[in-house]
Amino acid sequence: MSLLESSEIEIPLQAKGFTNSDILIGKRLHPAKVIKTYDSSDFELFIHEWAYGYLKDKGTYKSVYRIGGSGDKGRDVIAYVDEEKKIADYFQCKHYSKALAAADVYVEIGKLCYNTYRKNIVFPRKYYFLAPKDVTSNLLDLLHGDKDVLRKKVLENWSACCEKSIAVRGVSLDEELSAYIAQIDFGIFDTKPILEVIDEHSKTRWHAIRFGGGLRVRPDVSDAPTNVDVTENPYVEQLFDAYSERENAPISSVKDLGSYPKDSEHFKRQRNAYYSAEALRIHARDTLPPELDEFGKFTKDVLDGVTNTAQKVYPNKLEKIDSVTDRAMLLPIEGNMLSNQIRTLDKHGACHHLVNEGKIDWK
Repeated sequence: MSLLESSEIEIPLQAKGFTNSDILIGKRLHPAKVIKTYDSSDFELFIHEWAYGYLKDKGTYKSVYRIGGSGDKGRDVIAYVDEEKKIADYFQCKHYSKALAAADVYVEIGKLCYNTYRKNIVFPRKYYFLAPKDVTSNLLDLLHGDKDVLRKKVLENWSACCEKSIAVRGVSLDEELSAYIAQIDFGIFDTKPILEVIDEHSKTRWHAIRFGGGLRVRPDVSDAPTNVDVTENPYVEQLFDAYSERENAPISSVKDLGSYPKDSEHFKRQRNAYYSAEALRIHARDTLPPELDEFGKFTKDVLDGVTNTAQKVYPNKLEKIDSVTDRAMLLPIEGNMLSNQIRTLDKHGACHHLVNEGKIDWK
């Protein structure tokens, strides 16, 4: 039997490891493969999301900006350490079809040297090169080795890589610029593994919308804190009015409720529901881009579903509260990115959020 004959397969073999979801929407690619399909602009946006959504949120930076374009002066993303914007880290994005090589970065280092020499930009604390296929071993050695070797390489390649690429008129390596480059800290230059960036990006609100795979698992919801927060005042004051009406006695604080166990237990349930919905709001904030406002869409669906119930006439306020919140808990919530993470108590609590917003009331 020939080699060709021995490798012939008539019927395609079924690939293993597929799920029902794969059949419905296609097999999900690893983010590391997805970003290799990006153009330069999409890759810069991905890095901006990571720097803003992860590094800034964990307190590394005070502000993060995307620059990009031909006038970026070697900075696609700028992250400021201080409020005054005097201390910064720069991120240079290079979306190439191959690993980033030393020859690819000389011009970017040259841009930084020239623009800080001319005082066009702040000299950074750190300067990172980021690429979908990371960097070659040679460039990694230069970045993590003796910084004078990297400096020497930039100077040696100035004519070939930098002179005609930094500015339209060209930038020659004169004595003053050479002296400046000789004394600056080349220890600022570094890179970050793309898999590490992806892992940190997975903790941002942009990850699910960019790569799919569903939202992060929602944390368990705790009971409401003992003390009433000032943000709860609108709906809490209306609850106190309802208890005052039923007991025919002034109730204006949690302490006053101590004399009425039934009301106190009811109040506890309402606050737990409010905080359940609040936990959903925070989860949406942390896992989805802010412009989507899925929590706002959720409370709008609840409002639409309870409005008729809320507009009926009731013999007392507590009966209205229970009727409206009971109706809310029965509502189906569809077409919302949070749908599979919405709990029954969230819909109850959404009513109190709507009271806080002045969209319904318990009068």
